[in-house]
Amino acid sequence: MTFSSVPYNDKPSDSIKNFLPIILKISGVIILVIAVLFGVNYALNVYTPATKVDGNKWIPGYSAKAGKKDAKIQLIYFYDLQCSACKDNDPKLNDIVAKYGDKIGFVYRNYPLTEIHPYAEIAAKGAQGASRQGFEKYSEYKKQVFAVQSELSGGKIESAAKNAGLNVEEWNKERNSSIVSSEVKADLDFIKSVNLPNSTVPNVSGNKANGTPTNVILEDEKPVDWWSGSIEQATQELTINKYLNK
Repeated sequence: MTFSSVPYNDKPSDSIKNFLPIILKISGVIILVIAVLFGVNYALNVYTPATKVDGNKWIPGYSAKAGKKDAKIQLIYFYDLQCSACKDNDPKLNDIVAKYGDKIGFVYRNYPLTEIHPYAEIAAKGAQGASRQGFEKYSEYKKQVFAVQSELSGGKIESAAKNAGLNVEEWNKERNSSIVSSEVKADLDFIKSVNLPNSTVPNVSGNKANGTPTNVILEDEKPVDWWSGSIEQATQELTINKYLNK
């Protein structure tokens, strides 16, 4: 019986050498793809451009929020940390959040009146930075800033952040970032430009925000009522109930 013989390659390294250029090309392509994907991910998460800030709508993703976030009724609260009416209204708002928090949503947005309040924008950026550390830290920061409102300064704002228990190093990074600047600007541009519905609240007229705080009630994501200033808590609750109890 005869067998056909097949040449035996006693040098396996020769085969590896033959395939080496192909292996290197494939490896190079894989490395390039990984590098591109990593670069895109890094750019999206670290260097998100200011144009991506979603401030041109009533409920931005970056805003501090409380209460029932998917509720049919939402209260959008535009305020200025150097505004005395906002300071006066803060405990009323806190009571309303405690009372209605399981029924409606609350969204906090910035309305710094920079032409009359020199530290309002700095404080607003600090609030946005604080919001990155959770709503409780955000609320405490707001409380601490209001406590020193009559003598507000850059140093007082930093002290408020420390007294609020914030991670100050991270807070400084966030509040000084271009993204936070864009968020504050987006809030301000939005409330100045948007048309408001006719108000059912006594002594509130017009269809443009005319002071702080400005409260806007949304029903199914559409503005249905609004008011400005620190009005009586009972009036605020009565207005909310008009829409909540429909």
